[in-house]
Amino acid sequence: MAISTALGFCTETHHFINYPVTITGVSKNSAAGLGAKGAHIAKIEDVSFLPKNIKIFWDPNIPQIWTGPTIYAQNVYEVLSKSEGRRTINYIKMYEYLYVFSKYTRYAISLIRKL
Repeated sequence: MAISTALGFCTETHHFINYPVTITGVSKNSAAGLGAKGAHIAKIEDVSFLPKNIKIFWDPNIPQIWTGPTIYAQNVYEVLSKSEGRRTINYIKMYEYLYVFSKYTRYAISLIRKL
């Protein structure tokens, strides 16, 4: 997601495809594999491969959890913060997915908030 966002700022020509194109990992330990098991969620400070200072750079509008929608949004936020001009993220779509369309994520977020 972040790479495609960054490429969008530096390409001179582009083509529009009216459907999502995603290439996911195939390993059971990839993000896609963990998501299929319902295990792709954690507090960002508990994810060993994220930078230790991740909370400093984290977008305050994104819940501080490691899951697909939040990581995609954070990656785009970081790209946009380094790009020229002011661009915004549609946070409502992310919140819709987290709280309306994904019962597992909603449940997991409620558990993390209790910690």
